[in-house]
Amino acid sequence: MAQSSELAGGTGFVYEGHVAAYFLAALLTGEIRPPLNSSIRTVALQQSAFGDPLDDVIVTFDDAHEAKLHIQVKRSLRISAAESNKDFREVVKGSWLTYKNPKNHLGYDYYGAATDTISSASLRNVKTVCQAARHSHSEAVFFSRKNESETSSVEFESFIDDIRKILSVAQFNFSDFELHNFLKNFVIFNFDVMTHESLSNSETINRLSQILTTPSRAHDLWEYLKNISREGAGVSATYSQDSLKRLLYPLFKFKDKNSQIDPAVTTNQFDQPIFDSAIPSICSVAIANVVAKNEDLALTAIVVTDDLNKLAKEVRTWKERLKRSSLLIRDDKALIENSDLNELIKNVHFASILMQDLVTADFSAYIYYARGNEISDWPPEKVERELMVIPLLHRLSNKNELTEMVYSKIKNIDFIFASAVTEVENRYHRSVNSIVSSSYARNRKEILELSDLVADISANYLSTGSIYPKEYIAYIKTRIRYGENIATGEKHKRDKNPIA
Repeated sequence: MAQSSELAGGTGFVYEGHVAAYFLAALLTGEIRPPLNSSIRTVALQQSAFGDPLDDVIVTFDDAHEAKLHIQVKRSLRISAAESNKDFREVVKGSWLTYKNPKNHLGYDYYGAATDTISSASLRNVKTVCQAARHSHSEAVFFSRKNESETSSVEFESFIDDIRKILSVAQFNFSDFELHNFLKNFVIFNFDVMTHESLSNSETINRLSQILTTPSRAHDLWEYLKNISREGAGVSATYSQDSLKRLLYPLFKFKDKNSQIDPAVTTNQFDQPIFDSAIPSICSVAIANVVAKNEDLALTAIVVTDDLNKLAKEVRTWKERLKRSSLLIRDDKALIENSDLNELIKNVHFASILMQDLVTADFSAYIYYARGNEISDWPPEKVERELMVIPLLHRLSNKNELTEMVYSKIKNIDFIFASAVTEVENRYHRSVNSIVSSSYARNRKEILELSDLVADISANYLSTGSIYPKEYIAYIKTRIRYGENIATGEKHKRDKNPIA
């Protein structure tokens, strides 16, 4: 009886989700992937219910034979036929059944495992043996290679003996001809995708940035793909490029195919694309400052958007949707019109609706903070400079994001803005063409409500506050691109030491 996909693809399989996301990203970008070095047509997850022995990830390539790659995902793998080594035995038996499957009668499918931890010597030996199988025109030639001194015959024969033993114990009958052909398409991939320092993660995110209409959201897309892969495993999901894009819309919007990845794009030494930064994006900036209860924490949040009209419209739509909700009583709806977002989400009924909208909003946030005991001896001028002037300086000096307008309810924002502009001119010898918005500027109310909400949620999370549940930080954490404790210098980035 096939195992339930909900059990086989449980949400605890974090590594499996990372591996699946790697192939989903390639499906979106149209990049080629080994072992066929071809682009991907579909990605399927947890397919044991459909008769696939290696069921974790099945990739169908976009080639004339519709060749497939069948992968069992193991966090760690040891190459050995030992009876206690259940993981490798499972991979070999599943691979053999895939090789013998009538659907693979032409022999174009590949099969094997993906793993995070494996002995480099063992992996190298597996690759050597399987490469030798591919480059041997007959089984006689292949099996004679174990006698060649330059092929490290002991390791060569040891791996083949392990495969023979596992298949024999499983009571599979096989000839040398079949074993030779089986090894031709046996693969093991070593995926380092669980660490922030992973080059494959960085390369994938860079590639994703090239297909998005908002490239800065590539990291968000990567995180979302990992979530999709874990959810998809529970329902034996299959994805094509079109179906995956529809699933991601409208949270993520993609360029048309004619403007996506150029295979000849200039890359650096890590094969990461180098973008033309001559055309910066035009942005709007909102800055909010909050001091948590009992001055336990002081915090500034800066919200940045490159489409203020769209973001403001989204915020207005949230309240309209809230008023139309059948879950709320008439008295609740009367409160909505004149209440700001940070007041509304104190109501658990409102929050359950609003937070789902907040998590999909398109903006970036930058957080600067210090705890009260860390800056208690600082003069007010230093607090203002480090907590507000310098953060605004960072935004105004960014050559890739030109700030058009600054929005804020901070009383002395004009002085803070002027100080930041002066520092940009003195440090970088560049003029600043930004201005501070008037109190009646269009879209001002909406972006300031959003920046106040981001500031309050962040301050509540970092302090001893209990205005909101601490879990609310989860709804904005993928929007926080940078954070810094201005007193200690501790820095937070989305992919390294995140703030939440």
